[in-house]
Amino acid sequence: MLPIAEHPAGLARQHVDQACVRLVRNQPPRTISPETRSPLEQITLYPYQTEAVSFLADRDGLLGDDCGLGKTVVGIEVMTKVLDLGPILIVCNKRAKEWWSASILAQYPESRVYVAGVAGSSDMDWKQWARLRPKAWFITHFDGIRRTWGEMDKVLWGGVIVDEAHHIRNRKTLTAQSIKQLLSRKRLAITASPMERSPADLWSILNWLAPKQFTSYWRFFDRFVDYEDNYFGGRTIKGV
Repeated sequence: MLPIAEHPAGLARQHVDQACVRLVRNQPPRTISPETRSPLEQITLYPYQTEAVSFLADRDGLLGDDCGLGKTVVGIEVMTKVLDLGPILIVCNKRAKEWWSASILAQYPESRVYVAGVAGSSDMDWKQWARLRPKAWFITHFDGIRRTWGEMDKVLWGGVIVDEAHHIRNRKTLTAQSIKQLLSRKRLAITASPMERSPADLWSILNWLAPKQFTSYWRFFDRFVDYEDNYFGGRTIKGV
């Protein structure tokens, strides 16, 4: 059990739930440019990336590696395994949409990629696009998810990636509620900071990944959180 104070990124590394969470620390940084990255047949994953792909291939999960360790590459490799089940939705920051598109095309040059809000992506309605192109990638941003709440959840996605998943740490926000309404066969959360101030941050992400397993926050708290009662009648969190 590690105290929260020892983790700048916020998440204790021990046993929150090994069926859902995979984190890597103390690996060499890696910088990848979409313009210089090789095609898929020439890409060589680092051993920890290969391990991550194997770990996440048959389960929904949280990839919490540090920044610069190639989480995008891992996410793409994981989701290519479920392309036959339906289109893949990637939800990310606006500035990251082109990065994801370039990364997908660098790894899989023949991929069909739709980037919401980018001129020239497609002149079709996105719902029609998703129906006609089941083995394809759809990339949107968090504002887009909020605006289309009640529409995107009508599509059964083969997989959903939430990049920068700390955006759904607050379960009460419209962003979190919108994403948790999406229908998908596979789910992957990516963030280097899944918990900042409260175990509720981490629980909200896990609740999206495994809602049947992480139904109740207080059951999660009792099972995974190390705390002590304080003088004021509250609880002091020591670790997760």
